[in-house]
Amino acid sequence: MKKWDKVLFAALLLLSLLGIAETGRSLVRGGEAVVTIDEQEVRRLPLDGSGLRTFTDRGLTYTLEIGEDRVRMVEIDCPNRICIHTGWTAAGGTPVVCLPNRLILEVEAP
Repeated sequence: MKKWDKVLFAALLLLSLLGIAETGRSLVRGGEAVVTIDEQEVRRLPLDGSGLRTFTDRGLTYTLEIGEDRVRMVEIDCPNRICIHTGWTAAGGTPVVCLPNRLILEVEAP
């Protein structure tokens, strides 16, 4: 192999690896946060941006933070508020659970 053949081969290898990495990342992008209460889906929020989303259901107010294809609970009308300390969840990750309110917050990949 000549010098320029090696350079061309390395460049093509690098481009193909970058393409594989981008494909893997795009599998998670565009997912949705799914909120389930009492085994019934009550909200489905797209993860296409970042910021806070607040909603009320069954007399309780929930505030979720969405950012970079993940979600977390930041505020809830609950006496023990353990789910707030659970942290972020993403597609394939451990869901956020609030047992007193029978709430499950998880991320579904597209």
